[in-house]
This record gives sequence, structure tokens and C-alpha cells, in this order.
Amino acid sequence: MPLLTARRERNLVLLLTVAATGLLLMLTFDVAAAYQVLFAGSFVLIALALLGLSLWRLALSFTEHRPFPTRPLTAVLGLALLTGLCYGWYHGAFYGRQVLSGVFIDDFSRLDLVLYEDGHYLIEEGWILGSERFAGRYTRSGDSLIFDNYSFTGPKAPNHVLTRRGSRLYFPSADTSFYHFQIQQP
Repeated sequence: MPLLTARRERNLVLLLTVAATGLLLMLTFDVAAAYQVLFAGSFVLIALALLGLSLWRLALSFTEHRPFPTRPLTAVLGLALLTGLCYGWYHGAFYGRQVLSGVFIDDFSRLDLVLYEDGHYLIEEGWILGSERFAGRYTRSGDSLIFDNYSFTGPKAPNHVLTRRGSRLYFPSADTSFYHFQIQQP
């Protein structure tokens, strides 16, 4: 007698897939950042359980002449594709080629700036207690970069300008010896 009936196995695979997808989306979009280690550990355990169940089903299919379960497999592949697309969108995979990448390192935080060919930018802020992501559009005007709707300084802030000199991007009216992005090669 099998350990799991086909119906229970299918329900278990779907439940684990939905749970893994939810955890991965929570990790991707920084939901409840204080619990990310717990979410990551749970995601890894669920992913390993899904892998084990898939390998078990594959091994059984070679001994039995039953067709593969197409509905659960389609659901699992669809959720995996959706999760991959969300992850790629969140991290700028669809913005095109990177034009410029820079980093600003402070005592307790780090800002990673990435500019894309199509006029999008991403700023990833990492600090002691978590991280945050900012995205928007920018335009170039000579050596200046003008960020429209610069959400990093607040929603009511005017357009923000960074000036490029050499391998650095400088903030306006700030101590230029410290407050700058160091440009890295993309």
C-alpha cells in the first residue's frame, strides 16, 4: 500500500508549491524584514521537500506505467514561472542593459544605484536592520542625472540631481569628500 494516495500527494505538492511561492514573494518584496531568516529557512525546507517528492514520483513512474500527473506539474511549473518573472521584474531584469552602477557606503548603511538604458533606475538601500528598494525614472543632462519623482528623499521632494565628475556621482550641496557614489563598471 502506498504511503500517500495520488490525491493526497497531489494536494501536498500544490500546498507546498503555494507555500514556497508565497515565501519567495515575501522574501523578494521584503515583507516583514525582521523575519527574513525564518522565511528563507522555511523556503529552503519546502523547496527540498518538493524536490524530494518530485524525485520520488519520477522514480515511481519508471517502475509503474502510469502517466505523469499533468495538472499538478502544470501548476508547479506555472507558479515557478510566475515567481521567476516577479523576481526578475523586481530586480530590473526587464529594464534593458545597465548603463551605470554605483555604490555609496556609509558607516551603517549602503546604497547601490543602478541606471538602465531605458531611463529606469534602482536604488537598493541596505542598513543594519533591513533593506529598502526605490525605483523610478531618470534623464541625463550633460554631466547631471535628474531623477524624476525621487522617492528616496520623500514623495514631495522636487527632482533630485546628481552630478558626475570622473568616477563619482556627487549629491548637490553636500560634503563632496564623503557624500558621493563611487561608480563601478556594470
